[in-house]
Amino acid sequence: MSVSVVPSSAGQLSAYLLLEAAGLTDSDLNIVTYESGGAARAAVAGGQVDFTILGGEGSEGIRDMITPLAVVRDEPAPEWDAPTVAEALKEIGLEMPVVSGSIRGLATDAEFKEKYPERWGKLVAAYKATLEKPEVKKYLEENSIGGEWLGPEKTTEVVNRNYEVIKKYKDLMGN
Repeated sequence: MSVSVVPSSAGQLSAYLLLEAAGLTDSDLNIVTYESGGAARAAVAGGQVDFTILGGEGSEGIRDMITPLAVVRDEPAPEWDAPTVAEALKEIGLEMPVVSGSIRGLATDAEFKEKYPERWGKLVAAYKATLEKPEVKKYLEENSIGGEWLGPEKTTEVVNRNYEVIKKYKDLMGN
């Protein structure tokens, strides 16, 4: 079997995680890298590879040529009729960590929250309020830009989880 991925992407990491969960190695799957998501999508839509692991945003143009099997997210994606990867793998007795492909947000230095708790609170509240504005939600949705509010604790958890996975697979990723 073959999979299309973009080099050093969450999709490529997810391919290695899937192999590990199944007790396989990278020699058991032909991992074909493409320099863009568009090329990786075209490869699966055109039958040049068996499947792809990449961001759902941008895949709308080939929606009628693909069948989503799972979304690599903690929660289902309302725009795709597919279970989460955890739900799909559970059916066959496997599990793998989720690597978030795109995280957008604000960051401060590590001491900001402790040094300036009032400012920290205002910054968090302002960012959340901005994401909740109807015109911002509309803009993000129209442009396929994620705007889901996770909050500081959940965001830190996701970033740390991604970091640990990336650290483990950095040699396979070519970085």
